[in-house]
Amino acid sequence: MEQPHAGLAKEPGLWRVDGIGPIDGHAQLGNRATVFFSGLTDIGLSKPYASSSRNGSTHSLSVHTSWLQEFKVGSLWENGLCVSGPREAPVTVAIDTSSARSVPLMHAVRLADQWAPSVLPTAYFDMGQNRSALASSSYVIVRVLENPRIQWLVIPASELFRFYTGASARFISCSLQGLFDDYVDWENCEKEEGQPVLYIRKDINHQEASILARAYWSPTAMDSLLGPHKHLSKTNINNATLSEHNKSPLIIEASFPFTGITQLKVSGKKMLLTKAGASEQWALFAMEINHCARPRDFSRVVLRKDEAFLSSKQVNSPASAINPPHFNPLTDEDSEYEFNDEPADQRLNRLVSLSYTNQFSAFEGLVFEHRRPPTVQNISQSGFKIDVTVSALTREDGSYAESTHGILGISAFQNQDYHLDRELSLFIEMLAHLREKAINHNWTIRTRKRNGVTSTGDDLITTFPERVGKRYTWHKIISPDGNKRPRKIVWTEIVTSDESKFAYLLEMELKSGASGQCTLLLHRHDFTSLDDQLFNELLILTTVKNRWPEPENEWKDNHRKRAKILFSKICTYRIRHPSTSKHSDNNLSHITPEQNPDTRFWSDIIYSRIIENLPILVSEF
Repeated sequence: MEQPHAGLAKEPGLWRVDGIGPIDGHAQLGNRATVFFSGLTDIGLSKPYASSSRNGSTHSLSVHTSWLQEFKVGSLWENGLCVSGPREAPVTVAIDTSSARSVPLMHAVRLADQWAPSVLPTAYFDMGQNRSALASSSYVIVRVLENPRIQWLVIPASELFRFYTGASARFISCSLQGLFDDYVDWENCEKEEGQPVLYIRKDINHQEASILARAYWSPTAMDSLLGPHKHLSKTNINNATLSEHNKSPLIIEASFPFTGITQLKVSGKKMLLTKAGASEQWALFAMEINHCARPRDFSRVVLRKDEAFLSSKQVNSPASAINPPHFNPLTDEDSEYEFNDEPADQRLNRLVSLSYTNQFSAFEGLVFEHRRPPTVQNISQSGFKIDVTVSALTREDGSYAESTHGILGISAFQNQDYHLDRELSLFIEMLAHLREKAINHNWTIRTRKRNGVTSTGDDLITTFPERVGKRYTWHKIISPDGNKRPRKIVWTEIVTSDESKFAYLLEMELKSGASGQCTLLLHRHDFTSLDDQLFNELLILTTVKNRWPEPENEWKDNHRKRAKILFSKICTYRIRHPSTSKHSDNNLSHITPEQNPDTRFWSDIIYSRIIENLPILVSEF
């Protein structure tokens, strides 16, 4: 998300999402939820979950439920913008979902032969006053397999729901409101030669189609998809006959869409739930799920629809049909738009925001087949264009009311992306060797994300922003399937043992056959943590310059100020790529896909440059 949430932007300081509270029962059921935040001090960016980082303030914000795609537990926000997702390094755990159970935050839970007073102890995640406000919020606890250090996985129900249902912001809201019948006619779906055939009512993308196909294929997945609204609806009906004091909260309940063993890659915090003598019960608090390795049950999805694809042809013949006026949103690249909580201008086509993911192994390699009547040519006369100046952005549903005019609706979708460029694969391989060297200094080396995220092993791979400006396209490349998408980038964070100093390595994806980019080593001048927004500024200026920017670069007026602010905060060093041979005279040349570089040698070069340029990282030793 590149633009701030106006309601949260009014609250100064750094805020951490503590949890998602009850669904609002006064609005349309499932339409609005309450997000609870804790205020953090200046050290909160580097130590967001320490009790000492809290400043004692709390805040709650009512949002359209599509925002649950963004407001993840543990994420950090400032000036209405997300400055960091959950900060812990990803960990892969094996679980058996048949052991999963839902537990309210403030309820005691039995773990083997012990009782824990809560699934989320205050000592590990201090919420202050928000703990009582979120007392009824649901957490899913599941047994971890074959891990001597961690026995349990604890997941906020809102996160389990977001991960398995949130193929798009509209699907999150649709699920809670019980509106999937608007997208698919379940009764006319069928199974054909062991593959699902979906009868769709609205156009959907591949990620959405995969979610619906999984639900049609499996009753467990169907319960997972439709269960959240059923729970809200049942609770709401029961509450209708009760006094306010006796009403049950409208909480989000969630379940896994399958039963059995899988591996999850999660960003989480280890915590001790209970101890009896020498027996300890440790859990991992999974604030964000990044990947699920559950294998697929089908290899093809058929999307059937009675409406033909349209091929438009506009003519000036008076005999043709005349289209209604076309309302064209006018945006200013230099304007800083905010998201508000007003309905969208229904006259304007919603702007699509894409993020890229490989979060489900089950969806990799799926083949999609469309079955529709033959394409129809729609011959029409162009409607006249009416320009509408955009005043704000929103994730809310649309309305034709005059008060909504100029408010542009945003629809956020996930896009499937299972391709990893070979050069980035080599960089990830190099990091494994670099981590071996880091042991001598007690460094932690982890990868972070900002925009879309894919993963490989325990490392995350992020992307350049989807939109930089109408004039800039360098940050986009052609993927193997022929579609344009943002370049990927590995954002590596190096942290000292006391978490007081941070440095970063950045490696970007290149276009096929391109060369000339280096690994970038950088740090803030005070060696504090780099937040998401500053990282995003670097990527924007990189796009403008078609390369890593430098302090001495010349800039046009609209970017000169941004560059000055960026380089007043960070310092950068270029590290050239090694050649295939350690003995080459030109050992700083670019790695091409035909070469087979020594990634251990590459890690030697990276390590020596870190020591050379940033001796402060090893001064304590």
